[in-house]
Amino acid sequence: MLPVKLSWSIGALSIILALTGCDLGGPDEAVRDNPWDAHNPNPPRAPINLTITPYAWNNILLRWVDQSGNENGFVVEHKVGFGGNWSKLTVRGANQTACQDNGLRSNTTYSYRVKAFNDSGFSGYTNEVTFMTPDTTLNPIADFTWTGATVTPAQITFQNRSQNADSYLWNFGGGRTSTQVSPTINFTSYGQFTISLTASFTATSRTNTVRKALTITPGKINITYVAVDAIPSILDWDLATGPDLFFNLNYPSGGIASTSSVVLDVVSSDLPIIWTYNGTGFNVTDWSGAWSFQLFDEDDFDPNDLIGTTSFRINSLVSARGYVGSYSLSSGSLRMRIGVTWE
Repeated sequence: MLPVKLSWSIGALSIILALTGCDLGGPDEAVRDNPWDAHNPNPPRAPINLTITPYAWNNILLRWVDQSGNENGFVVEHKVGFGGNWSKLTVRGANQTACQDNGLRSNTTYSYRVKAFNDSGFSGYTNEVTFMTPDTTLNPIADFTWTGATVTPAQITFQNRSQNADSYLWNFGGGRTSTQVSPTINFTSYGQFTISLTASFTATSRTNTVRKALTITPGKINITYVAVDAIPSILDWDLATGPDLFFNLNYPSGGIASTSSVVLDVVSSDLPIIWTYNGTGFNVTDWSGAWSFQLFDEDDFDPNDLIGTTSFRINSLVSARGYVGSYSLSSGSLRMRIGVTWE
């Protein structure tokens, strides 16, 4: 403050009083909070991008971005409830851009804002952020659904529908687990899987578990062998000779899908006759269409004699027997059998 000189005269006597550094008027509260300083002639710029990160249900971390280079610090304000009044939570020094708020009450809404200050005044405020603490009187309720085709290879996305929880443990069987909120899991094999979800609330250590059965059906079937167990007895054969057997497997739309080798001079003691497909077998792609086996007696000089025909639909076999390893087929006294693998 500049010196102040006061002078007056009493007769021939002149009196000069110099006052230096005194406060003549006594500042009010606002002036005392913001004295003028030649080093910071302007208030600081307002901080921006205030964010809130919960560390626990009753503990949050605030972060903001410093936009000025002349602040003395930051004032963090909060209010409780949407209709509450703003009050100072804490003061942070220059260049500090984070603070915590601990010991929050259950089931309560908290709002926050930050401003910078220096000796010349305050900046404007950041954006406001709000956080509502959970109700710790409630128990976790575990629940989930899923989406995705349940046919191998199946990719299933599980939707977590749990309530009053903040951590999760999934178990999909076969040693597969996950702590993701809503994981996506691949199932390469078919079968029924028990899926469990345990929902926990860390603050109270309470948990709840739900289990549901997920059925994955196979998406592929291969015929690995074809067997003839019985043929019509009206055929003219004896113990020494018999028909030379082979079969055609026909597509539902017509046409031959595969033809077997010929087994010569089959007699009753030779049954069953079994033909095995190479590799993984014959893949049946049409599950609803009617496939057919035609069993023949090969004749080198005359047309082949048709012994009998059996037909099947994969969907019908599954509906009657499920996903098993073999199915019996019959038409009259002709009895055949197919072995299959599922993928």
